[in-house]
Amino acid sequence: MPKTQLDWLGVTALWVGAMVEAVKAGGLPLMTGAPAWLASNIWGYVPAILVSFYIVVALYRLWRPNKAGTYDSVYPVQQPVYPGKQPVKPDPEPQLREADTKGRTFLSSNMTPQDLMDMCANKTDAHAERIVAPYIGKWYRYSGLVHNVIVFGRYVQVRFEVPDLRVIKANIPGNLDLADVLHKGDKLEVAGRISEIDSVTFALADAEVIAR
Repeated sequence: MPKTQLDWLGVTALWVGAMVEAVKAGGLPLMTGAPAWLASNIWGYVPAILVSFYIVVALYRLWRPNKAGTYDSVYPVQQPVYPGKQPVKPDPEPQLREADTKGRTFLSSNMTPQDLMDMCANKTDAHAERIVAPYIGKWYRYSGLVHNVIVFGRYVQVRFEVPDLRVIKANIPGNLDLADVLHKGDKLEVAGRISEIDSVTFALADAEVIAR
C-alpha cells in the first residue's frame, strides 16, 4: 500500500495513464459535449509521461525507503506542547554526604523532607514518582519530636510532629522495646533509607535510632 503523498501521486499517475491508453486503444468516441481538444493527438504522449513519472517515483522510493517502514517513521507522533508547560524531568542527581562507617551514603541535610514533598505538590502521581526517583533508596538522617509510636509486627513506626497535615515517619525493625520508652514530644534522631516520597508523606525504612 502507498504510504506517503508521493506514493499516492505516482500510483494515481499510473492509473490515469492506463485509463487514457485504454480509451485510445478502444477507439471510443468522445461523449456529447466534451471539449474537442480531448481528441488531439497530444494525448498519445500522456500515458508515456504519466508512466514515466510513476517509474521515477518508484525508483526514488527504492533508493530512499522509510526507516524500517514503521508507522511512526511514516506518520511521526509528536508529544503535545502546551503553552507554559514543559515535560516533567527527574531532578539532577541529589547531593550526597560521604559514606559512613557502614558504607551507607547519606543525602545532604540541605535537602529537608519538606523540600522533597514540595517537589510532588500539584503533580500527578506519575510525574511525582519520576521527579523523586533519584532520592528513593538514599539514606537520610532526620531529627524531630515524636508525635506517635505504632507497633507493626516486628517493627516500630515512629511518626514525627510536623506543622501541617503531612506525615514524616520512620520504620525501625527489631527494636520493639522502643515503643515502651518513647513518649509524645521526645526528641529523636534516626537514620534510614528513603522508601516513600509524595506530596504528604516522607518515609524511612530500615531505620535505626542515632540519638535520643
